[in-house]
Amino acid sequence: MNNQHDNSYVYVHVTREGEDKITMKAVMCVLGAWAILLIIGGQLSWGNMSTYIASYYYLTDKSVTMEQFSLVQPIIVVTATFTFPIGMYLSNLYNEKLILAVAGLFTFTCVWLCSYIEAPSLFIWVYSIAFGTGKGLMYSTAL
Repeated sequence: MNNQHDNSYVYVHVTREGEDKITMKAVMCVLGAWAILLIIGGQLSWGNMSTYIASYYYLTDKSVTMEQFSLVQPIIVVTATFTFPIGMYLSNLYNEKLILAVAGLFTFTCVWLCSYIEAPSLFIWVYSIAFGTGKGLMYSTAL
């Protein structure tokens, strides 16, 4: 029997002096969890954010209404529903960390790029589909 311990899941090492030493795995774990919760929980804050986003578009187009932005939440849910199984399928083929990293990077990049869209209707569709896709891939993979 092998007496060596597998330290691949140890995130904090205790040094000889008794001080804790935070490892890179610990930092990456916290940052990854933060990113996942930011994306998955971001949908829940859409009600608060939509007021500001609609106000921004209203500055350039006085026909913009809050009702238009009420479509975002259902589109995100429908898109995420269709990407949940894809995330599970991909996590069976590839490493879960890779799927989470790619989906997170995709979502962050798309949301950032949406800040440059000037047409409200295009923003609604691109943001909703991109956010729903990233959320669906990340949520199912993290399970």
